[in-house]
Amino acid sequence: MIRSSLVLALLSACGIASAAIAPKELQVTGAVKTPTCVVSSDKDGVYDYGKVNASLIPTSGYLTLSTIDQVWTVDCGSGKTFMSFQVVDNREASSSSVSSQNFGLGAVAGFPTSKLGYFTVTLNGAKVDQANVNVLRGTKGAASGTGASSSFLDKTLSHSWTTSGTTGALPLSGSVFSMGLRVSAFVASETVRGAPITEGTPLDGNLTLNYAFGL
Repeated sequence: MIRSSLVLALLSACGIASAAIAPKELQVTGAVKTPTCVVSSDKDGVYDYGKVNASLIPTSGYLTLSTIDQVWTVDCGSGKTFMSFQVVDNREASSSSVSSQNFGLGAVAGFPTSKLGYFTVTLNGAKVDQANVNVLRGTKGAASGTGASSSFLDKTLSHSWTTSGTTGALPLSGSVFSMGLRVSAFVASETVRGAPITEGTPLDGNLTLNYAFGL
């Protein structure tokens, strides 16, 4: 009997205490901010071959031009993020050699279906926050890919930075990303390009690098 009365008294006391204390909310606040990243490159991304002597173009095959190197940098300030990029060939129809790694050099004026040749882009010298790393290539949307010291830019893949040099490599986060983009151009002979070279025919390769960051 005493034991039962004691239990009832404790329950009653608990009820009084609960009613006397007001509830308190737990709040989670803050703001999700996207980094502000600026892309820059040597000579503003223009790879200028100047005047190419038409007499050097062979009767068949291609004239191989010298390579041109530029370093591209993505600076995201003090924030840490993951960075990747994909490429779109704005002259794809003019590539004389069809490949996901070949980019068109434009057409001869007056011959819209002609193909002046193609160029490739080699990715090398990757750095994150000034530390030497590797180039990462993988299927678009995939979490991992293959790392290597150099790779070709590919229209079907996504490109990033990694410390690994093997398959299953994961992207690397950082604040400042840089990579060398080496252009190698090949001017087609008349039998390949399908039109004669006219005076002042310009090389008109043009591609877009679309950068994306991840929080």
